[in-house]
Amino acid sequence: EMRRDYYKAIYRDAPGIIALRLPKGCEPDIPDELEPGEGASDVFGDEDAGTAIVTYGRVYGAAVGAFVRLRSEGKKIKLIKLNRIKPLPAEAVTPALSCGRVCFIEEAERTGGIGESYCLMLTQADFKGEFDLRAVEDRFVPHSDDKTLLRRFGMDENGIYEFVNNRKGEGE
Repeated sequence: EMRRDYYKAIYRDAPGIIALRLPKGCEPDIPDELEPGEGASDVFGDEDAGTAIVTYGRVYGAAVGAFVRLRSEGKKIKLIKLNRIKPLPAEAVTPALSCGRVCFIEEAERTGGIGESYCLMLTQADFKGEFDLRAVEDRFVPHSDDKTLLRRFGMDENGIYEFVNNRKGEGE
């Protein structure tokens, strides 16, 4: 998958200078049926879901874990994986429009992030549901290992599960 994505980024899609983000080797295993494809985004789960989890990047693995747990409990839920975030494709919001609630998980700063852009695109498409964004507030984040920080900010599997399932607010 990485080789294919690098090839696309370098030789097929890039009109000029590009930046590649290398994985850090801590991503969990993703079930084959939830592996992202080559499009701008992928949608998994129930078409008639009331709730959508939307994410991108390395927190996708944790979102998959939460998604699988929620579905095993009989919840109708949709998982939207953004494979391209710059520019954020307009069609990436279409699967979320039918949901009553969209939970966007972003391992980045809340202000000016992709989650805010996604929310704006939903609003422009006349979305009438709830939009909940889990991202890092504008504050100093003390150094720690990845696992601790993701847990602290509610971006690990359990934090995402609680955020979606219980409508809890932000992490620490």
